[in-house]
Amino acid sequence: MTQNSLIYMAMTNRTLVIMDANDKLWLTKDKTADKVADIRALATEITILHKEQGKSTKGATDTKNDERKSSGLQAEHVTNILQSYYDDAKDKKNLAIVQFTMTDFVQANVETAASNMQLVHDMAAAIITKTPTALDVYNFEPTDLTELQADIDSLKEAVPTQSVMKTENKTITAAIKTKMGLLRDKVNSLDTNVSTYKKKYSSFVSDYTFGRRMVQTGVGHLTEELALMPEQHEAVLGQKYTLGDTITIKNHSAFLAEYGLTNTPAVLPVTRTRIEAHTDVKVVITKDNTDSFGHWLVIHNPNELDDVNVTILVAKGKG
Repeated sequence: MTQNSLIYMAMTNRTLVIMDANDKLWLTKDKTADKVADIRALATEITILHKEQGKSTKGATDTKNDERKSSGLQAEHVTNILQSYYDDAKDKKNLAIVQFTMTDFVQANVETAASNMQLVHDMAAAIITKTPTALDVYNFEPTDLTELQADIDSLKEAVPTQSVMKTENKTITAAIKTKMGLLRDKVNSLDTNVSTYKKKYSSFVSDYTFGRRMVQTGVGHLTEELALMPEQHEAVLGQKYTLGDTITIKNHSAFLAEYGLTNTPAVLPVTRTRIEAHTDVKVVITKDNTDSFGHWLVIHNPNELDDVNVTILVAKGKG
């Protein structure tokens, strides 16, 4: 699961805790009870799938695939340390070199993955040779490089079983994405249902709303923050901009995003424009060939495995 998926699951579990703490208010209300039961079941199914995700293929290849996963995790750990170190040092050149993800280490071919891991190892080793304590503040442990080198050596010796592993993981990932989509729909439906309790139980609704939002974002009606899971899309700013306004979309991620304007927010627009990684785009609202314009902005994450995080700003009139 991606980081944004894990954040959403954490929010879901927090929501269930709040609902359980107030179950005397809704247990006899069938509509609410059914929604909570559906959410709980989906959360359990997703958790089980998450545990299976990344596991090795069956039989004799188990150990080899587990080594691939283990080495990827260790390489990712050292990579995260280097990225933070170079970011603090304002070293853009070396920061660009270590822009690797778990996908690069686990799903690239074995030779490329091992080469990238070795590069990460050697860059970290060079820093430590020059200043032995330089990485200590970034959760670096003395055994990290030894473990990584052992993982690299094992990876080079292993017979590649990548295609089998990718097929199995792709199936599990697809199942997770399907169930995450169902979960989002169910949680949104529960939001609407819980709002009916506001008149009699305002404190409960307040706690519920806070729990739903404390791990999400959103800072005002003319600013939106979206944390999109793989292949997720969200419609925002409905009826909150007009002709002549300028929408700025900032893609903070290392992966592309897409946007489109629409009047049917539940449906992903067919016509979409790319937003490249770490890029800002400005969209001036004008009429289209139908002498109208889409009153909803839709942001889409087209990536199969990676998160996308986007900030959206609206300036009244041309910005």
